[in-house]
Amino acid sequence: SVIELLKDFLDPAGIDPDQLVWLIAIHLTFVVSGVLFAVMDFIADKRASLDIAANKDEIMLRKLEKKLGLTPREVANIDPTGE
Repeated sequence: SVIELLKDFLDPAGIDPDQLVWLIAIHLTFVVSGVLFAVMDFIADKRASLDIAANKDEIMLRKLEKKLGLTPREVANIDPTGE
């Protein structure tokens, strides 16, 4: 879309101003949708890394439970502050 828009800007005599407005609107739509896709991809990557970290914490907790011989209910009753 940017190439067609550039062609029209280089030869402004051959295009109607209303048509130029539509071309700019279409181009901006493509730009905004591309930015939104990039933002969604960034959010999805952050969420995936958080999910991986949560899974690692869960695995470590299960290993600790097994090592100490505790049940999940006993672990839930442990005060994390140590009081």
